[in-house]
Amino acid sequence: MTDINYGMARRAQALEKALTLPLPDAVYEIVRYNDWAGPFGYTIELSELQAKGSDVELQEWKKKSHRLRADAYAVGDAGLRSDDGYAAARARFEATNPGFNEASYESAISHGFQQAR
Repeated sequence: MTDINYGMARRAQALEKALTLPLPDAVYEIVRYNDWAGPFGYTIELSELQAKGSDVELQEWKKKSHRLRADAYAVGDAGLRSDDGYAAARARFEATNPGFNEASYESAISHGFQQAR
């Protein structure tokens, strides 16, 4: 598979997955995918999710999705320190970033662990 075909296939998979999710998680999936795909030029515009919500809602969940990914660093850092702070950090993380499903929280936390290494 060529790089172009691989990139387009990943893009199609991400968009297809996003379209099956509730609005907050759909936007998170696009933000997560675009963080990976940005350098390769295969990004997905939020307008492709317009059937799920208004432009205002999409932009609001985009901000929340970026915050979710940024806030996940503290959870990953706590988990790597092995000082029993992980459970408290995760509880704070979910409380300050409401509205996402468990898969989005897990994905963000995985990203947080990667960033904290």
